[in-house]
Amino acid sequence: MSKGYVKTSNGACSPGMSPKLRALFFKTLAESCNVTMSARAIGMSRSHMHTLRRNDKTFAKEWDDAMQQATDALEHTARKRAMEGYKRPVFQRGELVGHEICYSDALTIALLKAHRPEKFRDKGFDLPPGSEIVISLKTGKDDDSKEVGLIDVTPGAPEKAESVTD
Repeated sequence: MSKGYVKTSNGACSPGMSPKLRALFFKTLAESCNVTMSARAIGMSRSHMHTLRRNDKTFAKEWDDAMQQATDALEHTARKRAMEGYKRPVFQRGELVGHEICYSDALTIALLKAHRPEKFRDKGFDLPPGSEIVISLKTGKDDDSKEVGLIDVTPGAPEKAESVTD
């Protein structure tokens, strides 16, 4: 195998990366969280990068670390926008007269759900760990006596059916 090439899972050789290109790929990935953009930054394809990830555990670990860094930065920005707000221009009769501070309720809620799910998650169909859910499909008639598919999703034995058709 020639220097500068790596063996892929199917045994073919594909271009490898110098330490400098590898560092640039992971720097770009950590800043962007975008594999395509990061691959382009070093002149390689997205699919090639995924091949390297599948075949190299160290590469995969660095990839995961870079994605975590990108996600941490994204979370920091969301938190800042939710708590400190952002300036929005205020116009009167087409003239800029100032700015107002706006906060993002949606980001605040998303962050609370992420960090305190036990308190802020959407309430719904919660079962204790190890519980079983029975899903059964049935046929039945709707109000117009048409055949419809019914689905029952309940803990334990099926009791109540809901229509899954219009």
